[in-house]
Amino acid sequence: MLEIKEAYQKLKESEEFKKEKGFLYLAFSLLDQLELENNFWQLDFYNKKRVNSYNISQNEIKLVKENEEVECKNKIEELNLDKFNLDYKELLSLIKEKLEFYKFRPQKYILILQDNYWNASIISTDFFILKLKVNAENKKIEECSTDHILNFQKRL
Repeated sequence: MLEIKEAYQKLKESEEFKKEKGFLYLAFSLLDQLELENNFWQLDFYNKKRVNSYNISQNEIKLVKENEEVECKNKIEELNLDKFNLDYKELLSLIKEKLEFYKFRPQKYILILQDNYWNASIISTDFFILKLKVNAENKKIEECSTDHILNFQKRL
């Protein structure tokens, strides 16, 4: 799997990107435990309440959402890739330590890089969720919590 900076560079050099007028604000990936290396990044670009999303893998670049309107209460900030020092492989290493500590058997990983923070949610085979918020600049875990999927139903 490409690092985010590599995926972004590959996208910038592509034909698909030449019309892009927005700025990068979010990187997302949904990873399967069995295929951590065979996934793609979704890079989202924001321009005046509209979002374009691209999937970038080792072999392909694909525009998956074009001019999708979004409602956002907060100001959307540009994601500055030069400021972040924690790549996804290092993030997976931090996650692995927490998985071992909590004795989790991971099934799915949801990774989001936004506002210079990694937000990671890992779903285990027995439906527990490990949630981490990691500062992408200084590599510090700022929040860590666990919960069970059934508890989400109670909150809804």
